[in-house]
This record gives sequence, structure tokens and C-alpha cells, in this order.
Amino acid sequence: MTSVYIRAGVLYVISVSLLSGLSLPLPVAPLAPVVRQLDPPPLTIVNLQRRGTISFLMHHSAASYFLYRGEQMGFEYELAQAFAKELGVELEVLTPPPGVELTEWLKAGKGDVVAGLVTLKEDAAAPLRVSIPYLETAAQLVTKSVDSNVRDLTTLAGKTIAIQPDAFYAQQLLAPALASPLPPVLIHVRSDNGVGEALRVMDQGQAAAMLVITPLAEFVHRVQPSKLRTAWTSPEPVRLVWAVRPEQTDLLRAINAYLEKVNRSGLRKILFEKYFVTSEHLRNMTRVRESTLIAKRLSRFDHLIARHAEEAGFDWRLVAALIFEESRFDHDRMSEAGAYGLMQITPMAAQDMGVKNYMAPRGNIQAGVKYLRTLARQFPYGRADDRLALVLASYLIGSGHVEDAQRLARVLGYDPHCWAESMERVLPLLENPAYHRQTLYGFAPGSQAVRYVNAIRKRYSLYSQYVARELAPPDVRTSSQAASVAG
Repeated sequence: MTSVYIRAGVLYVISVSLLSGLSLPLPVAPLAPVVRQLDPPPLTIVNLQRRGTISFLMHHSAASYFLYRGEQMGFEYELAQAFAKELGVELEVLTPPPGVELTEWLKAGKGDVVAGLVTLKEDAAAPLRVSIPYLETAAQLVTKSVDSNVRDLTTLAGKTIAIQPDAFYAQQLLAPALASPLPPVLIHVRSDNGVGEALRVMDQGQAAAMLVITPLAEFVHRVQPSKLRTAWTSPEPVRLVWAVRPEQTDLLRAINAYLEKVNRSGLRKILFEKYFVTSEHLRNMTRVRESTLIAKRLSRFDHLIARHAEEAGFDWRLVAALIFEESRFDHDRMSEAGAYGLMQITPMAAQDMGVKNYMAPRGNIQAGVKYLRTLARQFPYGRADDRLALVLASYLIGSGHVEDAQRLARVLGYDPHCWAESMERVLPLLENPAYHRQTLYGFAPGSQAVRYVNAIRKRYSLYSQYVARELAPPDVRTSSQAASVAG
């Protein structure tokens, strides 16, 4: 059987029998037998390393985990990331929906470790087991500057106090006020945006004050300078800890050893300075709005991306994930190959898409989305998620190389329209001369393409979790700044 292709005006006749005679075929992996296991073994470090991932449960907040300019950041996040790297596994971060506490998720087996619990005593999270403290600080009662009624715990009678989710320390610190004839009312703010929600309920008069740890108190003072004041600071320290389930003794031992090393090495101090003292995302309100802590945004180009992506039938958060992988939202980035801008468009690609001003963000996004749309038409078969993966791979290495890999997949017994466990395995073969010498388009960095596609898909899933597809109207100041750059 032969196939005929035309490339650059030259006729090629490719024999499929040549491909079938390759000496390095990949056997199709058989399905693993289904094993029912009613009582899973305790989670040991060895088991974690075999699994390849460790899952941390965190709140989406300024102290733990958030998105800033499209990137995952946070004090707890970086501590957890360094721990996962030390174990040689990938970090998975899970954030519970509003109204669900981290400890409840951990008890239900939703993750391996809870990060960012604030306690006064080590047994506060019982029946869970907690780590040694890795940060000792204080708690502050923050109220509006114009409100002089709240001065200390004795002035909280009947008032509503906003507290963070999983705030085990609140009941203990506020015990004297809670024992009074007219105790304050404690309300837990939404777990998906604790600080922003606490500020909102105070602005709307639904709470007289918020109780937060000192690093977060400093954060809210920066967010609303001169509008807030600290009415009271706890005389006794509060401690940040991680927690695991009671049977996870091996994991707890590894965590404690890691946290001791973190304190000795200075990593904790470095991260504390980064996120609560000198961090760029805390410098002023304009920059803070670029994170999803206050407004659910990825970049100043969100509305521009959404306009072109949604008109072409793409979820704009997918295009944003691709842009992050290509340029980190840097509209002036230029590659060694001459690709330019947010979507790394080459002059030839821009010309093919009929876009002249591709060096301006608006034209760059327009050209990139048009190219994605063109690629999508070339892969009409298979499930939507698989087609998307093939389109993304083509965006990096070209559709010709992806089609080469599909032809290889057919010969080797794989489904050419399936990504996981199929094209993921075949694309790297385009780096092997034994394979790519007998293909139409030759060598391609297939392994890089696999990493590229999976990184975008993972980030797209992340963006979909934290950023709504329907965008709120743009801030006037931000939109004017973006428009001045867009061209």
C-alpha cells in the first residue's frame, strides 16, 4: 500500500510497508487486571513515590495558594512544591469548594496533606496528626479605621467577626468574649477567596471586624491602605502546621524532617519575605487586582483573549493557558527563531493568517487564534479532548509532524486519534532516526511536544477551576492600560 503527498511542489510516494518494517515497534500495552482493594495500605513514602504524586489540600488565599499573572503561587504552595521535589514526586493541589473545610476533606481521603492550618495547640486538629510548627506568628483583629467601637476583646459584645476557614485558633483566642453574656457572632468566610471575602463583608457592613494571622493582616492593610486598623493583637502566638491522617506516620515523619530542614536552611524565611514583605503582588492595589485573590483574572489581556478566542469557538481560558506556555503573558517576547509576542507568531504564520500587525497584542492574538482554528479543521476525528491535544501539538511542531506520528501509530498498532497512551508514546519516536527517516516530514521534537501539550491541558484545567469563562466588565483603569498596549 502506498500514499501520495505533495510538499513544496514535490511529489512524494510513501510506502506504508516501509513503516511496517521498522525494527523498533512499541507493543500495545495490555490492560491491567482490575484488583479490588477494600482496605488500602497506609500511605508510606515508598507508596507515594510509586504513585508519582502527592496531593496537598489548601485554601485559595493570599497565605496559601493563588494565581498571579496566570501562574500558581503562594507561601504554602512553594513549601509544598519543594517537599514534593525532595520526595521525587509531582505536586497536586486541591482546593475545596466554599463551605467545605480542609480537615473534612482530608478525613474523607480527598488528599494526603492539609497545608496552612493555624493552631494554638498541637492537638487542635484532632483526630488528625499535625506537624511541627513551621511558622509562629500572632493573630490580629482588624476593623475599619473609622470604627472606634472595637478596641479589644471586651468591646466585641454582639458584634459579627469574620474568620478564615479552618480557623481552629479563633474559638480559643476569642474565648473570653465568647463566654460573655452577649458573645460575638463568628462567621466563616468563603474558602475559595478568604481575604477578599472578609474585606467584602466588612465593606458591606456584615461584619465589624476580621480575625486573621499577622501576615494576612499586613496584606489587607496593603490592599486597603489607611482604611483599616488593627484593634487587637493576640498576646499568645499562633502556629502554622501541616496535618495528615492518624495512620500516616511515615509521611508525618518525612514532613517533620523536611520542615526542620526548611527552618535551618532559611527557605521558610525566604518565602515569607517573598510573599508577605517584598512581593510584587502586594505592592499596590493595581497589581493585586492582577491576581485571582481580589478579582478573578489572569492577565491584563483577558478580555482581548476572550474576544478572539470565543468568536473562534475556543474557551478563552484554553488560549490563555497556551499563551502562558508560549510567553508568560509577555507581549514583547521574541524567540531565537523569530517568533514574537503573546502567542509567539512568526512573520510567515501571520502572513498566512492574513494579519499584518502581528507585533501588537491584538493582532498577535488574532493570528494565533486563527492558526488554532485552521489546525482544528485538520483533526476532525476522535474525542474532543484528544483532538484538542493533537491541535496543541501541531501548534508547536506543525501539523505535518503530527500527521507523521499518526501514520506511525497506525503501523505500530496504536489509535492515531487517541492522545493518552497512544500519541503520547508515538510522538517521541520522531526523534529516533530509525523512525523519522522514513516519514514525510522527518525529525521533530516529539517529547517536547508531549510535555507542551500536557502542560497546557493541566493549566487549562487549573484556569477553569478558578477563573470564570464569563468575564466581569473590565476595570476602567486596567482596560485603558491594556488597550494602550494592544495596538
